[in-house]
Amino acid sequence: MSGSRYSIDFCHGSILWKMMVFVFPLLCTYELQSLFNAADLAIIGRFASPHALAAIGVTLNPITLMLKIFIGLSTGVNAVIAIYSGADNHLKFHHGTHTAMTISLYGGLVLTAAALLSAKPLLILMKTPADILPDACTYIWLYFLGIPFLMVFNFGCAILRSVGDSKRPMYYLLAAGLLNVLLNLLLVAVLKMSVAGVAIATTLSNALAAGFILRTLVFSTDHCHLNLKKLKIDWQLLKEILWIGIPAGINSSFFNIANMFIQAALNTFGSLAIAGSSATVSVESFCIIAASAFQQAVMTFVAQNYGAGKYPRMVRCCVIGLMLAAGCSILLGWSLMAAGRPILKLFSDNPEVIRWGQLRMQVMLGTFFIGSVMDISCGCLRGLGYSMLPTGASLLGACFLRIAWVTMIFPGRPTLPFLLACYPISWLLVSIFNCIMLWLVLKKIFRRELGRSKLAIFP
Repeated sequence: MSGSRYSIDFCHGSILWKMMVFVFPLLCTYELQSLFNAADLAIIGRFASPHALAAIGVTLNPITLMLKIFIGLSTGVNAVIAIYSGADNHLKFHHGTHTAMTISLYGGLVLTAAALLSAKPLLILMKTPADILPDACTYIWLYFLGIPFLMVFNFGCAILRSVGDSKRPMYYLLAAGLLNVLLNLLLVAVLKMSVAGVAIATTLSNALAAGFILRTLVFSTDHCHLNLKKLKIDWQLLKEILWIGIPAGINSSFFNIANMFIQAALNTFGSLAIAGSSATVSVESFCIIAASAFQQAVMTFVAQNYGAGKYPRMVRCCVIGLMLAAGCSILLGWSLMAAGRPILKLFSDNPEVIRWGQLRMQVMLGTFFIGSVMDISCGCLRGLGYSMLPTGASLLGACFLRIAWVTMIFPGRPTLPFLLACYPISWLLVSIFNCIMLWLVLKKIFRRELGRSKLAIFP
């Protein structure tokens, strides 16, 4: 499919080179997002108090839970539109764009209302310490007011990335992130607004990013063009998007539901442990989003080649993506772990906060390459339209296992490293299942096509 000068044709040419060209801006986008989030915590840690840092940290899992729901839906948008892009179906591509943005605009309002109503009960359920509960509620309420902006940005990015455009989302996030840091310094360091200042800065920067994305789609002259006067839902396309997007959102939500149980157990160690863990989560996010960037790339590559009927190339995309993601996770994770103490001192000078943070780093960063294999195998399956399989694996291997670990195994050995050991164990189990399912799905596709067109034997 022809597109703008930012688009990339995934169906021809070097897979490795084009994947790197696509992933680099995507990786920069996610890493910038993580860097700006880390800057939020660093500023609040430096110019407020450890309690303020803990108040924001305790909201990370509820916020991530909500974000994962519509990020999962945007995954469905990316996969479906990429398939029609590879098949050169211009009409379906156009209808998919309008369906996706209609969902983002109106669905964001519904999600905002639901999130605002459930935020405080959820924090109480997570056993949030009473000394940080008021600040935590303030932060999460102000943050959730910006959900419509986040949905518009994520769905718009999914549309652009489905045709290989990962550069413009990076530019827009860079501008929004710089605004976020400047507003944080003004509202927190100068005006002393503490957690409220951080939340307001984040919401305003998300609004700027959403505005950039809308402007790009409205003024686009290719198949990504959005006519705001003709927003409507193509119900068949919505069904296809939801078939992939809902399981993807549920898949991510399972992890975060389980993580909230883990956070509740972690909260029993006290505010300083929460602060140290919160700082480390920001560092971990650099690895997590690197794996997410490769997952997004592999899913798009696989979907476009699947739509174009280029099945051997599709397999090579899966293999190359797995190798790149695992290698990047090892390099990045172990490097951050080695520099743990100096990094954590950026967030707090408190020795106890640093000690708790290093304990978490040793478990999470040293083993995250296993999680990257889980993410890439999941992305391959979604690119092929099989979104229920990784969702089922996450339900059993992540959600149930982690909850069982916290409720039945952890009480017998209540230490932070033992609590966090459930992460690499669950990553390994889900990775094994996903890779087996991916092999079987690819084998099925090749056998089906072999009977139609005498394709080569399945590699």
